[in-house]
Amino acid sequence: MENVDPAAAQARLDNIIQEKHPELYFAIGDVVLQAKLSSDAGLQKFQMYCVHKAILSFHSVIFANLFADASAVLV
Repeated sequence: MENVDPAAAQARLDNIIQEKHPELYFAIGDVVLQAKLSSDAGLQKFQMYCVHKAILSFHSVIFANLFADASAVLV
């Protein structure tokens, strides 16, 4: 396992800004998605979405397959 310098790890976290989307971040959502918005002056900015798996699955076959595979029982 790799040794991680706590000060260096904290410095990386200090350069990240995460903003909740004003309309698409639901308190009762069951999936959180993060999209990178920009990187400037050493800061990384991300938009956060908290939505429902059922809605994503209904509108996207990609998400439907992703969530179906994740809930499959492995034998």
